[in-house]
Amino acid sequence: MFSGFPFCCCATNTATKKDEELVQSRALNPPAEQYEEPSPVSDRYSPQVAELQAEGGSPSTGVRHEATAAGAATGGVEETGLGEKERIQRTVKEVAKEAVSGISMEVVDHEKCTREDVTFVVDKRLKTFTIKDAPNSPDPKGPVTLEFTQLSEIVRGPQVFHRYPLLSEIEHEGFFIILVMKEGAPNSRGSPLILFTPSKELAQKVYLFLKIIKLSGDARARSSAV
Repeated sequence: MFSGFPFCCCATNTATKKDEELVQSRALNPPAEQYEEPSPVSDRYSPQVAELQAEGGSPSTGVRHEATAAGAATGGVEETGLGEKERIQRTVKEVAKEAVSGISMEVVDHEKCTREDVTFVVDKRLKTFTIKDAPNSPDPKGPVTLEFTQLSEIVRGPQVFHRYPLLSEIEHEGFFIILVMKEGAPNSRGSPLILFTPSKELAQKVYLFLKIIKLSGDARARSSAV
């Protein structure tokens, strides 16, 4: 179990604006030096989008599926290459702005199925995320901060319940996202962070955001190790 909190989260979107220009710049314009070769998939997200597409297999799955679903909630841009890139950029910008200010969530212990209100926050440079006690929490635990580079895997869909069958016993109407941390990650103690949102559209947006930021962090780590 993570230090302080049992980690499974239910999310609602209650963030306000904060340092938007810095966040958008970081989300949409990662440092060019971290990549050796550009990809034709996207001139801004090239390595991250290409890797996410590779995970999805065919062009109709993976990042295309996520971007299309996320775009449907914001006006439905054409499903062309350019429209897809615009949806990805817009989604990451939206979620980044909201998460920097804080998104209200609910933490659920996947073993005990107990719940606790918290706030999910990312730093302005999009390097870390923090789980904080919700305002007026009756049992404050203190903040827990983790780096995106400490993420080993992001899981959603049916695999969530295959890994943690007890989650199916929780009364809920929504969607889970499991953040699996690398072995030895500080504060994780080997436990996953499981996010939940009642909105399918928000779940898709958050998943895409987390995937892109994780891949960007992985690329920076590889670059610095060379």
